[in-house]
Amino acid sequence: MKKVCSICNGKGLVPSKVLGKFSGKPIPNAWQDCLCREEEHEHYRRPRPSDWDFPMSDTFRGFSYEYCGLPDPGYIPPEPLKQEPQEQVIIHRHSNMGKQEYDLLQQTAREVKYLRGKVEGKPRPAKPRGYKGIK
Repeated sequence: MKKVCSICNGKGLVPSKVLGKFSGKPIPNAWQDCLCREEEHEHYRRPRPSDWDFPMSDTFRGFSYEYCGLPDPGYIPPEPLKQEPQEQVIIHRHSNMGKQEYDLLQQTAREVKYLRGKVEGKPRPAKPRGYKGIK
């Protein structure tokens, strides 16, 4: 048969008299460890997702699953971006063409593009800068 402590009757706790040392009376609902009580061994347990019982953001929830070493059941991988190849326009400028002639050529090209869009019936083609109508 196990020996029971005579001070605490095997509970491991005794009424506290520390704050009541001037009066010597036990304090209600205050307890101290008895001398016979053995301390429990502390051990570390990795947290589990079930330990978090409060609402959290998707980022924190994903981090908690990653931290616990479990696959996140709510993870939706992002869709890969579809990158269309960009059309590369190379403009060859002849050395005998000056800046004014080149600008006039570009303006004419914009006007032609605008008028072609209007004829083909494209919805509201953008008017080029400096467009004054057909002369």
